[in-house]
Amino acid sequence: MFRVLLWKEIREHLMTFRFGAALITTFVLVLVSVWVLGDDFIRRRNLHNTLAKSYAESARELLTPSQLQPVVQRPPSALGIFAQGEDEHLGNAVTIRRWEVPRRADNSLTSNKLLASMPTFDLLTIFVIALSLFGVLLSYDGFSGEREHGTLKLICACPTTRGIVFAAKFVAGSVVLIIPFLLSFASGLAVLNFVHGIAFTGTQWLSIALMILAGLLYGSLFIAIGLISSALSNRSSTSLALALLFWVLGVVVIPSVGTGLASTAPLEPPQEISRLEQTTSSDIDARARRFWRENNLELSSHGDSNIGGERPFWFDGEPQWLIDHMRYIGFYEALYQQRADQIWAVANRHIARKREQFGLGSIFNAVAPAHHLRRALTALAGTDYAAHAEFMDACRRYRQALLDDFRNKGLFSHNINLFFSRRTMNEMRTREQFLRRSEDRARRHAAGEEGVYNWNNYWDPLPADYAPPFGYRGGEPDIENALWPITAIAFLVVLAFAIGFVAFTRYDVR
Repeated sequence: MFRVLLWKEIREHLMTFRFGAALITTFVLVLVSVWVLGDDFIRRRNLHNTLAKSYAESARELLTPSQLQPVVQRPPSALGIFAQGEDEHLGNAVTIRRWEVPRRADNSLTSNKLLASMPTFDLLTIFVIALSLFGVLLSYDGFSGEREHGTLKLICACPTTRGIVFAAKFVAGSVVLIIPFLLSFASGLAVLNFVHGIAFTGTQWLSIALMILAGLLYGSLFIAIGLISSALSNRSSTSLALALLFWVLGVVVIPSVGTGLASTAPLEPPQEISRLEQTTSSDIDARARRFWRENNLELSSHGDSNIGGERPFWFDGEPQWLIDHMRYIGFYEALYQQRADQIWAVANRHIARKREQFGLGSIFNAVAPAHHLRRALTALAGTDYAAHAEFMDACRRYRQALLDDFRNKGLFSHNINLFFSRRTMNEMRTREQFLRRSEDRARRHAAGEEGVYNWNNYWDPLPADYAPPFGYRGGEPDIENALWPITAIAFLVVLAFAIGFVAFTRYDVR
């Protein structure tokens, strides 16, 4: 009997206007979304490669470790075509500086400014809005409609149970709902492969399969919600109103209210970080100048060594200049790195409070299916907040690795001259050596030779492998973090099915 009822329900759904509207609408929405976002991904990937090449070329021009400020990037995720998440909003490029612990990233990969300023319309948005809406529209009159036509009491009069009737309607609605989305999604994948030339790895294909599973569960949930609405009313108009009310609550109201309630949790005031930056900078400047005066240092540019970008040619001076600059830089480098740790301690508390807000939002949104679907798909696409946080953690570890490498090479201690100069101590030891170099520069200048003050004429650039490599690989799917929200959606499906079944067992079919 279940099979008979199942095929009856499927045939009736396939012949309705609602199914045709769902098929055409989803086909257009998915193809347009995949076409536009696939093209944007190609642009962003090309821009990423261009910037990476540009950064590598700039790095090959560096002469001293003091100039090292590597720029590291988070590559765009191909699966972000389906769920953009936070991929663009939180940035994807970080400049690693000795005196600053990375706290934020720049949006260097926003290739299409108009597209970036518009609301995101990806597969996730289509799932959240269209899939759920079509779900309730397909099922809102599952019982009330048949009751109005007098066929429901005939079905229940057959040798079957109400559980079989409810299950047949639920399964049939779920199968019919997923057909247009599977066809549209398959067409979108074909566009990405054959038009944009985007190929996916085995892990990414697994993520895509889990996205489809999450979408199927999400759609089935709203089929069950529509059947609940139908089992709570005797008229189709009333059940439609109830179904739309449940849809608005689950898709719009609860996620918005949950996020709003979570945002009321107190945060560390951002002004505290700004004030700390100003006060610590002024304090270090005063301490550095006092150190300069108390030790009678002979420094160029009145002691201003331009922290973070010491130009090598400033330090080819008198031997005493070299010694004094070594002492001065050794003094303030430690202060600025301590300042970076001090500011990061406050900023880290601010970030921790934000993570607490995200956690509160997840608690408040526990009954919002749209929230769980968003978490699942962005985790599978590698575009969620957790993926960005992982990238920022990798940047902070890389900065520490760079500082540790400098310390191991003695660039802040016994080899500090090599930190800002390629001159060895033997070359800079006597005034006669300095005078010979000065005479050589004067002779070149008098002869009109180009680039007389360009130190590239004297020193080779730093080796390409001088700094440790940045080992982060971004954009990978986080399948483990996606399993919990998918499980939550499955639980809501089971719960809605049980509520609908209980409501239907008490439904008056006459």
